[in-house]
Amino acid sequence: MFVLLSLQAADDVDNQRQHNAEQDRGRQREIERGVLPPIKKIPRQAPQRQAGAPQQHEDTANQHQSDAEHKQQAPHLPHGISLNSRPPIIAKLNAVKKILETARLLLREFVPEDADALALVLSDPETMQYYPAPYDRHAVEQWIQRNRQRYRDDGAGLWAMVLKASGEVISDCGIIRQQVEGEYLYEIGYHLRRDLWGQGLATEAAVECREWGFAHLEADRLISLIRPENVASCRVAARNGMTIWKEVEWRGLRTYVYLVERVCCVR
Repeated sequence: MFVLLSLQAADDVDNQRQHNAEQDRGRQREIERGVLPPIKKIPRQAPQRQAGAPQQHEDTANQHQSDAEHKQQAPHLPHGISLNSRPPIIAKLNAVKKILETARLLLREFVPEDADALALVLSDPETMQYYPAPYDRHAVEQWIQRNRQRYRDDGAGLWAMVLKASGEVISDCGIIRQQVEGEYLYEIGYHLRRDLWGQGLATEAAVECREWGFAHLEADRLISLIRPENVASCRVAARNGMTIWKEVEWRGLRTYVYLVERVCCVR
């Protein structure tokens, strides 16, 4: 049955072709006798686009080119931040008072946003082994707040130590007013994140704090309070021109009082 249908379909196609050919020959004879005008060949034109109509292929190519240019020209920005606005934390840090600068470090006043970075130091058990205990998050925040109050009350305090190469806060260093055996003295204090030990950063900051203290504070002597077991901090004090002045019991612990005097006052 399928074969018969296929043969019949083929015959129908041949008959249709013969019919069309006869029509074309008849039309050509009428044209030659002048009965019908010749058929004009009209060149095929590209379809007109309506205004605003989608240009699928060209628009897609243009979009790809535009996207590529955008990726090259526009920097990646965090969500919610445009090129015309500055991140609030960065803007706030730029407004923070800078105290002093060394070859590798910048010391500036603390802001509350420094708590995460400072916790990497004050909450580290090994770094804080000469303290009664490491600080929890709340104690770190209080540490920052106390120093911000010292800036107002004493004109100095522990400052955020910023590594210039990366811009990150790596600990603190500065000068705080301490009472030692009934006498108020300015102490140079410092801490440093453990992965940066042994690079001379604490000494670099402490020496600049010494110079700043004698230049800006009414003090002829500066001290550092250090546990005898804390050999690394004792070495920093020695490199800062300090020597052991006396030994005291400081907050229930045996402590060395290292001392350096203003040059004009050394006898």
